[in-house]
Amino acid sequence: MIEPQTTSVEIDTRLLERLRRRRPGISDRTLLEAEARAHLDTASPTTKPRRFGLPPKRGCAGTVPGSSHASYRRSSGSPRAVGIALSYRQLKRLFSSERLSTYITQCDGNLDAAVDLYRWNAAVTAAFWEPIGHLEVTLRNTLSAQLAVRHLRLGREATWLDDPNRELSDRARGDIAAARACVKQKGKRASEGQTISELSFGFWRFLVTKKLTGLWPDLAGAFPFAPDRKRETVEEPVARLHDFRNRLAHHQRIWNRNPQERYRDLLVISDYVDPELPAWIEATSPVPHLLNMDLTDAAVST
Repeated sequence: MIEPQTTSVEIDTRLLERLRRRRPGISDRTLLEAEARAHLDTASPTTKPRRFGLPPKRGCAGTVPGSSHASYRRSSGSPRAVGIALSYRQLKRLFSSERLSTYITQCDGNLDAAVDLYRWNAAVTAAFWEPIGHLEVTLRNTLSAQLAVRHLRLGREATWLDDPNRELSDRARGDIAAARACVKQKGKRASEGQTISELSFGFWRFLVTKKLTGLWPDLAGAFPFAPDRKRETVEEPVARLHDFRNRLAHHQRIWNRNPQERYRDLLVISDYVDPELPAWIEATSPVPHLLNMDLTDAAVST
């Protein structure tokens, strides 16, 4: 359907003209999405299948939606195995027509660019796990330390994980019980440290919500370099990162979720904990390189 020599602009114009005549009154985006799905579902077995994954003759670059800095592009140093490719039929079987159609639509029908965008999305997803991992460990250690100090100050028995005064939510208590069970299944003692290590990012995210406002005066001490002690100052970027982390975990699209802004959130929260932490994270983080961001305007200030 689409000749290799045809540019994405020509493809877009040609497709739209034909599709508008065929289905008048339908939005251009809907028409392109339907055409992309139909194309993936009707690969002709009598023709030699086009293959994707090989380095193209010409480079391809494009701006990530919602960003003036980040771009996805193929570079000479990208992890591309020469000689390995997949046909359309393989791609739709392995990754589904519906999943791929969103990338093809975003690239205006340019199928080579769509595969590049898919690979770029996967690379950025993998890259984000390193800095998010550093932040997650930092949050659980600093927040749990504040809760431990509070527990001792109030003269309560056992540990804050036992919640003797029933201050945590039912969900939080359930998470703690599940974490302890997980530790025991590994044949270990469910100590405070082992249990804390099993609690998810979501557990710490919900500790700073409005429902647990009573804990905030103590939890605010985990962010000594925040510009103020308002709970929302911490909760809002942490909530965005929690949602973003879930998308990473489920291998969903992130190019349309402002990855550069989520990276900024990550650095901001890190800065609230310790002003030297953002630089430490960035020293080895692969994210800025992949996003191709100019981080000079994303500097974190206290």
